[in-house]
Amino acid sequence: MLSERDKALKKIIVLLLIIALLVPLCACKKTAGSFRIIENLGKKHYAAVYRTDDIIAPVIEAALGELSRNGQMAAISAKWLGKDLSTFPAINDSTELYAILEETPIRTISVGVDSDFYPLAYQEGGKYKGMCVDIANAISSLIGWEIRIQPMKEAELKSQLVSGNIDFALGFGTDTLNPDDFTIGEILMVSDMYIVSGANNGVKKMKQLKGERIGTVSDVTVQTALKNNEDAIKYVTVASVYPNAEIALQYYDAGRCSALAVDGIELAVMNAHIRNY
Repeated sequence: MLSERDKALKKIIVLLLIIALLVPLCACKKTAGSFRIIENLGKKHYAAVYRTDDIIAPVIEAALGELSRNGQMAAISAKWLGKDLSTFPAINDSTELYAILEETPIRTISVGVDSDFYPLAYQEGGKYKGMCVDIANAISSLIGWEIRIQPMKEAELKSQLVSGNIDFALGFGTDTLNPDDFTIGEILMVSDMYIVSGANNGVKKMKQLKGERIGTVSDVTVQTALKNNEDAIKYVTVASVYPNAEIALQYYDAGRCSALAVDGIELAVMNAHIRNY
């Protein structure tokens, strides 16, 4: 068990690593902490996701725009990611939000988050914390509606929305979603996705992974990018899916896979975990 001091130190390390990993890497920089970047799988776009044509979508989108306008979004992003990496466009004036609110009945809404994806959302001491949780709470304070946090997984997104168990979701990639099935909001944040291996194990090119197993996390966007990557199709024998970044790292360290497919946030978490061994 980590002490409170060690937990705080780990969070600081994650912040520093996220700054390095979410800012695009130049061609000359191929290492990221304890890992070497073998392949860039493209970008992952995060946004709020709603039921198709749900009346709360304009409310939440306007609230997110107001959080961008008044600086709260930047502050929340900097708190959890080390710097402001939010991309949500600001609205021109807060009256835009209040005009929409006047036409929408007050209600209690549930927001779905992946509570196993630090620092976007996680559970600690029986409470939900993280960047997406702070954004949801800021929306609640801004519009005066009660918002409840509902833990879920990305694969459940459509069923959770259609069933009414959640009203919208935060912290999930939107690149693989069918726009006919959802209303997808403005982009909140963009992260790069990578195939990585140990910085000192000599693997520098995808062809060196021929016949090997790649591990990845329960992240549909990353899994889809891996399946569509030409070099991965050509060289990789099989991909194993693990629940989260820390478990994926454990299997990698145990020799169960030769490389990992992750996004920049997950890679930062793995690097921080290594430093706490």
